[in-house]
Amino acid sequence: MTLSEQLKSSTLVEHQETERLLVEKIKSVQSKEDYIRILKIFYGYFAPVEQQIRRFVTSEHLADLHERRNVSRIKQDLQTLGYDQDILMSAVVPSIKNYCHAAGAMYVQEGSTLGGRHIARMISAKIPDTTDALTFFMGYNEKTDEMWNSFKGFVNQRFTSESEASQVVEGAKQTFVRMKEWILLN
Repeated sequence: MTLSEQLKSSTLVEHQETERLLVEKIKSVQSKEDYIRILKIFYGYFAPVEQQIRRFVTSEHLADLHERRNVSRIKQDLQTLGYDQDILMSAVVPSIKNYCHAAGAMYVQEGSTLGGRHIARMISAKIPDTTDALTFFMGYNEKTDEMWNSFKGFVNQRFTSESEASQVVEGAKQTFVRMKEWILLN
């Protein structure tokens, strides 16, 4: 079993629990203000998580890091919607202590590009005038599957020992669990 397959199976429960909460919140979106609230939840969580990830994962490790989706897209979407106030940052974040944990957290962030396309469709169907403010959820557009497969290849090739693999899995699990806790607070 590859590490990406192990990550998928080992984090299935945490992933499903987090996804269920997100889908509930997204289904309740009825206005631009509701959508702004969703974006603030994502930014408030992923900004501090991404900051920790970038302490350990650099373009030396992942050559296309500069092309990868990041929280600046959420800020861009918020600005497009006319929101420019401060955003509460989550204090409930995973403990990312090393390169392996960071890769696990990044697995969650990169994997969210797949579900993000569904979120974008749900939001645009409910609020048609938000199409210019869906850049974060659109992931990599037509390159989303390619970028996801590339990331899985990175994980599978870089983390080959059992110890590394278990730390990557732990980083991913913690990222899902802490995200769920953050969503429940919001």
